[in-house]
Amino acid sequence: MANVLVFFMSTRIDSKPEIYYRYEGDKVEKYQAEDKLAPMTNHTNLGTAKALVHAIGKIDKISYLASESVRATTVKKGDKIESKESDENWFKGMLDSYLKDCKITVPEYIGIPINDNFSDSSVMDSAINLIDRLKLTKGDKVYIDYTGGMRQAASILLAISKILKLKGFEVTILTNYYNIDKKEEYKNPHSPLVINENKNVSNGVDYVSATQYFLATGDISRLKNWFEITCASNEITLEQKERDIIEKFEQFYKAISLCQADITTACWDALQTELDNYENIEKENKTSTFAYVVDLMSAEMEKEGDSNIVSLIYWCLRHNFIQQAVTIFNEKLPLVVNDKLTKQQLMYKFPKEIKDRETKQSYFGIYDRLQKDSSSVENISATQIEFKKRYLLLDAVRDYTNHASGEENHGQIEEFLAKMKEEGIVEVDNIRAFLENVDGIKEQIINVLDNIKGYQDAWENYNTKEK
Repeated sequence: MANVLVFFMSTRIDSKPEIYYRYEGDKVEKYQAEDKLAPMTNHTNLGTAKALVHAIGKIDKISYLASESVRATTVKKGDKIESKESDENWFKGMLDSYLKDCKITVPEYIGIPINDNFSDSSVMDSAINLIDRLKLTKGDKVYIDYTGGMRQAASILLAISKILKLKGFEVTILTNYYNIDKKEEYKNPHSPLVINENKNVSNGVDYVSATQYFLATGDISRLKNWFEITCASNEITLEQKERDIIEKFEQFYKAISLCQADITTACWDALQTELDNYENIEKENKTSTFAYVVDLMSAEMEKEGDSNIVSLIYWCLRHNFIQQAVTIFNEKLPLVVNDKLTKQQLMYKFPKEIKDRETKQSYFGIYDRLQKDSSSVENISATQIEFKKRYLLLDAVRDYTNHASGEENHGQIEEFLAKMKEEGIVEVDNIRAFLENVDGIKEQIINVLDNIKGYQDAWENYNTKEK
């Protein structure tokens, strides 16, 4: 197992006074005694490195981002350019000298050049280069010193810490708070500047990342894990109602992932109920970090009109559950338009009782039937016919994408869709390309959902009586 220190190297300022540093985990007693090796320096990264070695015994690798200023070997004095030792080499020389006094092996140094201009896209390339050059192995422990470098350095170090965590490595973030009122005290080894393990920075970033992942994918597992870890460390406490919401969303996500339309809609309804109940709880009885997630969740799940189904389909589209959106649209939307309307009545015949199963025809045959409906069924409107055709179009999409029904059936579907194109419902030259175009399918579903109120009004006086 290797101990690795990562930081953004600060420039050297000779005028700064030297002070003592102590790592939070180091024994205070060591500083109370006459310790000639107590870490002392006027350079923040060097102070952290010395204090860490003093506490844990050794550092195997030190990897740092070195700006142009840190790497510079010349300095301008008046009109002259003079040579100087780079801050980078000075740092390594000072630390090596300290380690030799401690009888500790010097570390491997990995310096990564980085542009002083943070608007340059190469900055992130330097961060990735640092991670690659570390060549970490399982069990290695990484310490990231947040105290050095330019003000923008923290954002780069934050990105590095997140990537390393995603790769499964243990990362400890180190910070210190320099109190100018105590600058004289820091010169005393009995009252050094303390280097702290800052869990809040890392924990806060993990929370934001887990929330972003949840909102982007609908998968609550990372957020659940964050809350479990944070609760286990007694930093927060989740109420039972809050745990119930997580459980309900887990059940919903499993169902939607398996494209189980009936279970998904039942879970969605149950989750909506839980969120409504949570809204009525007093603010002081909620966990703030969880309440924030619930606010975002509720906004994403807001009911469209009086229908949970429509909001569910919109949610599926936003999270790229396209097959699930098509399936729920196909299975559930007719009853949203009219609670007496079924898929069979839309696709085959208007009468509720379908005695002859052989009435099921090819899509082209069903389309032909639709053309005759305006003259064979009482009170059928153009809006009703339009809904039937658009519904049939998306049923064809589902059939094409969901069933290995062979090229012959695919050909029939394309023949039907070609007719849809003639009517202006589909606006592409290549029907097969349309069927394989996610954005095109989304657009067709949204077209129906955005006009759902008009379809509901058209079907309000639904009549199945034939002339």
